[in-house]
Amino acid sequence: MFSGNSAFFVRSTAARYLLGLTALTAIPQAAADDESPATYEEVVVTARYLAESAQDLPFSVSVLDGETLDRARLYSIEDALRSSVGVDVSSFGGFNDTNVRMRGVGSLFQINGEDSSVVMNVDGVPLSARSATLATMDIERVEILKGPQGTLFGRNSEAGAINITTRRPSQLTEGHVSASAGEEGQYVVEGALGGALLETLSARIAIRAAGADSVVHSAQNNNPVLEAEDLGWRTSFLWQPAEATSLLLVAEQQDQEGRNGLEVLQPWGDPPTQNVPPGVQFGENDQERYSLEINHDFSDFRFTSLTSRTSNDTDARGCQSSNLAFALYGVPADVCQDVHSEYDTLNQDFRLTALTGSEVFWVAGVNGSRIERRYDNGVLLFGNSAEREFETRSAAVYGEVSYPFAQRWSVTAGARFTSEEKDYDGFFFFMGVPTGEDHRDLSDDYWTGRIALAFEVSEEVNIYGVVARGYKTGGYTDFTSQVADGEPLEPATVESIELGVKGSINEGRFSFTGALFFNEVEDDHLLGFDPATFAAQGLNTDTESQGVEVEGSWLPNENWTFSLGLGYTDAEIKSSVVGASGGDVQAGNSVPDVAPWNGLMRVNYVTPLPDFLGLASPELDVLLTYRYLDERPGNPQNQFELDSNEKLDAQIMLRGSGIELSLWGDNLLNDRNDLYGYFYGPGLVTGAPTRERTVGATVSYRF
Repeated sequence: MFSGNSAFFVRSTAARYLLGLTALTAIPQAAADDESPATYEEVVVTARYLAESAQDLPFSVSVLDGETLDRARLYSIEDALRSSVGVDVSSFGGFNDTNVRMRGVGSLFQINGEDSSVVMNVDGVPLSARSATLATMDIERVEILKGPQGTLFGRNSEAGAINITTRRPSQLTEGHVSASAGEEGQYVVEGALGGALLETLSARIAIRAAGADSVVHSAQNNNPVLEAEDLGWRTSFLWQPAEATSLLLVAEQQDQEGRNGLEVLQPWGDPPTQNVPPGVQFGENDQERYSLEINHDFSDFRFTSLTSRTSNDTDARGCQSSNLAFALYGVPADVCQDVHSEYDTLNQDFRLTALTGSEVFWVAGVNGSRIERRYDNGVLLFGNSAEREFETRSAAVYGEVSYPFAQRWSVTAGARFTSEEKDYDGFFFFMGVPTGEDHRDLSDDYWTGRIALAFEVSEEVNIYGVVARGYKTGGYTDFTSQVADGEPLEPATVESIELGVKGSINEGRFSFTGALFFNEVEDDHLLGFDPATFAAQGLNTDTESQGVEVEGSWLPNENWTFSLGLGYTDAEIKSSVVGASGGDVQAGNSVPDVAPWNGLMRVNYVTPLPDFLGLASPELDVLLTYRYLDERPGNPQNQFELDSNEKLDAQIMLRGSGIELSLWGDNLLNDRNDLYGYFYGPGLVTGAPTRERTVGATVSYRF
């Protein structure tokens, strides 16, 4: 399964790694103040559909709770992912184009709307991680599960999964309202209210409106090219006719406007500009989610039925400015492309799980889904266009069990079998006249799964090892422009090894996790594209990644909290590819967008203040967040580099009597970096820079 060099890496590093982490646990014990009360709370997750301590899971999971999301102003899932160790995000700045890699595993270039190496679940409902621009509206927590998660989360989870839990209704009446405003047109207005309607029925509603000016300005009038506006709402109803039975109904819609993938020719100015007439480019995206979850607890297990429908509808126009178009095509005019996409998914999941607190964890279920997609695009100047329709039908059966044996040992084993069918229909035009059509189908049956062994060193410290197999389905690219492009992609598979340690010591004042990992991927995906003819096809290549991650949190006393995360990833392309977008790819190149080093540090200081201005028991709360992203290659050919990036954010908050007033600053070091890059040729590199330093204020009230 693994090469000789890979096995040597694991053997030679594992012992030193685990010894080092074990030694690390002794450091804070002497430094902590024994007279200070511990404020650590156990982190509970639902990464396996059952409430469990994150420390007991035999794989890595990072958790961002709702308070952290709000405090750090992580207003989208993409923002949350960018603040996580071991997660690399490449985004063109538009809708549904987020490409997420974990630990160096993931597509080398986006292929289609289903081509996501990381699956995203919102309240158990599967979504593509390409929808990571969704707002973190009224979220309870975000769980980032690293390593293949195909056992429970199924298709397209070769690198990991994002498990998002929204705040559910309860019988307690509570809520919040907040408003935030900052430079460059940034604003967020949000409110949520929940409580009892009847003795057995409760409800919750959340609303958010947000916006910001585009980072890119028009060279013709110096105004932002686009102005983003987002409006979202969610309503949920929880009916509990009996103690053992509940029904949760959720309806959610998020409408987004004014975002697009804006290409800026490097080097960009200050501000970055694009020479496209104002008002030409646009972007609109509407996403809906409806789900019904039924739970009933029997004496020894829980039955769950989750029925859901999600849809996504996008219209956008993006342009290459005349100077770039002239360099590429010899045409001194803006080259604009219209895109329309639709994504509709029906999903049904039936499962049985052990009850919380059971000595033996187990879950078993069946799943069925149907995905209908459409992707149409046309280049206005050249007159060529295409309409494409895709349908995917899948059925799966899965199960996992964790069984304690001997003394302090437990073994976990899980597997999933999936059967899948895909249909593709393509229609191609020139100046509105049909030039050809293509009709294809394929079927695929495959297994995913994992085996893990865990040992309880003490009540506070666990170590584990896990071997997992992940899978990403093959299919057809969204960018086919002619019949000859329609050959299907091979599916991608990953074999993964992880050795890890988790623990909390000194009454929970110091908690830590660490993982050593190795991934071997066959036939991962990248795009073949000729910018002169717009011909595109999907291609495959092998990759390999290995590295280490360490995360920890220290509470020396009731005032201070220190959090630190550090990751190192070495990701390499193992097979050469001819005809890839941007040129041939050589074996030995680094996987694009994967930073060798990345880190995160948060420092939080809270101190009580004397009562004043009618505020009861006021507190001063100061939060500093520092993120580092190392230099990394911008494309599979390694023809250019994306610079390293340091981001320092700060927030000072005054809190009391339910009122919170804060001043904040983002990117205080003013270190701007590309969200992505594209290499057209020597001297022809485009990208989209991050936002410069901005400041603002937030006021909120919780009741």
